[in-house]
Amino acid sequence: MNPQGAPCLLQKKILDGVLAEVSSVVNIHYAKVNDVVDQNLFYQHGIRGLPSLILVDTTGKEMHRFSAGIHEGKTIVDEIQTSLHH
Repeated sequence: MNPQGAPCLLQKKILDGVLAEVSSVVNIHYAKVNDVVDQNLFYQHGIRGLPSLILVDTTGKEMHRFSAGIHEGKTIVDEIQTSLHH
């Protein structure tokens, strides 16, 4: 996420809004473009556009990648539930 970018801040707000609903089954990590430690995640997952949402399992394996852009809370929750049942 770009902490200064309006799209990233809007997506963060949406994610924060669904956090209570999904916090028992997922952890949310906001990888920031200006954080040296997080930059490796951008390279590892081939992130080219922001905001980007990627669901990964506990081993770091990618389960689902949303297209770059802003996604509604319901869409995110639905995909988390679908990914957990596969």
